[in-house]
This record gives sequence, C-alpha cells and structure tokens, in this order.
Amino acid sequence: MINKNLALTFLKNFLMAGLTIGLYSIIMEVSTPEFVGFLHGALPITLTYLLVLTYINDKKRVTNFIYITGLSSLLWISFLIILYILLRNGQSLSVSYGITLVLFIILCFIFYNIFKKDFRK
Repeated sequence: MINKNLALTFLKNFLMAGLTIGLYSIIMEVSTPEFVGFLHGALPITLTYLLVLTYINDKKRVTNFIYITGLSSLLWISFLIILYILLRNGQSLSVSYGITLVLFIILCFIFYNIFKKDFRK
C-alpha cells in the first residue's frame, strides 16, 4: 500500500511541475522557443522550489543541496554542449539526443560515485 504522505507529496509536486510546463508552453505559443529556452535556463524556478522544500524540511542540508546542485549543473551544461555540437554538425535529433543521453548517464554515474557520500541522509 502506498504511504498517503508520499502520494500527497507526489500529487502536489506533480501539479506544480505540470503548471510550470504548461506556463512555458503558453509562453512558447505567444513567443519563440528560444525565449522559452532562455527562461528555462536563466530562471531558477525549480531550484527555488526545491530550495524552499529543503529549508522547510531540513535547514542543515541547504548548503549541501546548493553545493551538489552547483556541481551537477556542470553535467547539465555538458549535456547541452554535446547536444548542440552534434546537432550543429548535421546529426539528426534522435541520434544526437541518443548519444548525448548515453554520455550524460555515464557522466552522472561517475559524478554520483565521486560524491555519493554527500547523498546520504
């Protein structure tokens, strides 16, 4: 049986994420994909939301949360750079995304193994 608190947490956060994606979709319809990409990359909406949740639930972990988030942002930037280079050099979207995703997963695995002590409760 599913824990009612976990189900409620999932539902609340699912709705928040859905609202964010919905808002980005509306902005894309009245603007451009580039502008939405800029907003997504430049606005720390997800970070702010998770930072507040971390602060509310466990204030002592806020610093470590920001530290790991900053380091893992380098993985996200690597993902974007690799995807951009492949697309820019004429690879199809599916091939570019597939290659990038595999490399991203490998980098995440390496990152996790280096910093796994920081992931423990």
